Amino acid sequence: MKSLLALKDGFQYRLGDGNSSFSYTNWPGIGNLANQVPYVDIHDLQMRVMDVYVDGKWKFNLLYTTIPENVMDHLKLLHVCLNCQVVDRNTWKGNLNGLYTAKDGYSWHNRSTFTDNATNAITWNWVWHIPAPEKIKFFIWTALHNALPTKTMFSHRGLFQINLCPRCNIEEETTLHCLRNCEFIKCF
Repeated sequence: MKSLLALKDGFQYRLGDGNSSFSYTNWPGIGNLANQVPYVDIHDLQMRVMDVYVDGKWKFNLLYTTIPENVMDHLKLLHVCLNCQVVDRNTWKGNLNGLYTAKDGYSWHNRSTFTDNATNAITWNWVWHIPAPEKIKFFIWTALHNALPTKTMFSHRGLFQINLCPRCNIEEETTLHCLRNCEFIKCF
């Protein structure tokens, strides 16, 4: 169920012709406006976005429903460009054309699963842009991916039985231990 919710978050509502319900569609991205007000006046039940956004300006005075100031401020900040050639619809955020593919959904799911506990996804692409020899960039990239040939990595793959550091014989030989924590390395 969690993966379906994460996939649902990959879609966003995009206005086209503005024919969507003003109060009962999540077109502004903050939920249905009907949930932001105490009640929707009966006169406004059939109002569409295009009825309230006229000639590039919001006409809130056409509404009988009282909209809170913070919601009006949010709506005023939105970039609205109605196009009568395109219908309002949900589109996929994962690519520029807005079309969903299974590959995009899989990538989105893996990204959202990876970043559940983080605010931003960690990317190491910056390593390839630093002014250093390729072998140094490769070493840094390998270390950042925890893929240096350490005894712990070989033990995990079933190649070694003992994963102690050969220099200090105290702790496991991990990437962080080799580069920072080993007493032998601290001398340098």
